[in-house]
Amino acid sequence: MFRQLLGRLTDADRIRIEKLIAQLGAESWKDRDKATQALRNEPFTALPLIRQAADSKDWEIAERSRSILSVLESKQLDIALHLRRAIATRKAAKDAAVVGDLIALLQDENFAVRNTAWRGVLHLTGQDFGYLASTEPDQSRQAARKAQEWWEKNKATFVMKAGPPDAIALDLGGGVKLELVLIPAGKFMMGSPKEEKDRQDSEGPQHEVAISKPFYMAVYPVTQEQYEKVTGKNPSHFKGAQNPVENVNWDDAVGFCKHLSQKTGKTVQLPTEAQWEYACRAGSTTRFCYGDDNDDSKLGDYAWYTGNSGGTTHPVGQKKPNDWGLYDMHGNIWQWCSDLYDEKYYANSPKTDPQGPATSSARVLRGGGWGASPALSRSATRGGWGWGGRDIYNGFRVSVALPAGQGGLKPSPATQSGN
Repeated sequence: MFRQLLGRLTDADRIRIEKLIAQLGAESWKDRDKATQALRNEPFTALPLIRQAADSKDWEIAERSRSILSVLESKQLDIALHLRRAIATRKAAKDAAVVGDLIALLQDENFAVRNTAWRGVLHLTGQDFGYLASTEPDQSRQAARKAQEWWEKNKATFVMKAGPPDAIALDLGGGVKLELVLIPAGKFMMGSPKEEKDRQDSEGPQHEVAISKPFYMAVYPVTQEQYEKVTGKNPSHFKGAQNPVENVNWDDAVGFCKHLSQKTGKTVQLPTEAQWEYACRAGSTTRFCYGDDNDDSKLGDYAWYTGNSGGTTHPVGQKKPNDWGLYDMHGNIWQWCSDLYDEKYYANSPKTDPQGPATSSARVLRGGGWGASPALSRSATRGGWGWGGRDIYNGFRVSVALPAGQGGLKPSPATQSGN
């Protein structure tokens, strides 16, 4: 599937596609529809020609080209996101496309594809080659050449080891399950830059943090049905089986994790604050997982917040997920983390797997909620609540630690000497 991103437009392809584009303006609607359907099934190599046709002076050709373009670009982005998931969840190289394919994608004209390929090369080889998807074209090409040279030198000895499954489901009984996806190990910039809109002092200084081990993160906040199945109770104010459980304090959340650990034999726990933000961002560096959105116009596509919640929680998973398949990371319910809360903790926190300060009078909450403003729904927003008290704003989601020795895919020792 990923090789659809790699093809080159031949002369024969160009002539055929140009004929189909011209047919979009045919007098017969059947001919127009036939050409439209044919172009929608073209490989992504047709995109440059269709983009040109979208500016045609012929209204029919321009309108239909724009429609076709949206379909093909959507498919292309879906494949790029699928590839990112395959990489992030450490699937085998044959399933995530070979490294050589990824290196070829470093020069793709689509930014999302270039960015995905760069992350893939970094994760699968451990080498970054100084490449950034947003750099100047000459610098990008130079980095891509370095990557290709490295690959040609090392591919014969490059070995991938099979990793853990990309998703698991914990059986809570009675047909109720709790779904989790694998989050890769990696580095990210935690907190917010000084220039970010609505930034709070507690979000700085922004600093690099390494998450040294992959872990599973729940796809959704814990629902009332799941909470009741494990604990036999439902303390929520806003009733609804698929709504997030709320009115739970930090001890309630930890108790749920302990019960579920005993029930499943897995190490179920609250995510650390660093794990939560890392998973929320899903590779992004912007205000929200999907972009900066400084006018907050797109937030409603991803979150239930003051602008659209109607003063209540909503069933989980109704909004768009982030790039790692996690829903309701923005809005719907504030989520407990395992850390104690300290506004000044960032200044002295460890650079690898920070666990939070040793002492504090409050616990960390993340994500915003149904009663939160856009400013409080950002990826970097930090909340602290005195000793983890109960409130109708507060719920949680869980994480699961991988068993010892399951670190995902790693390059063989031979590949590490190829720089």
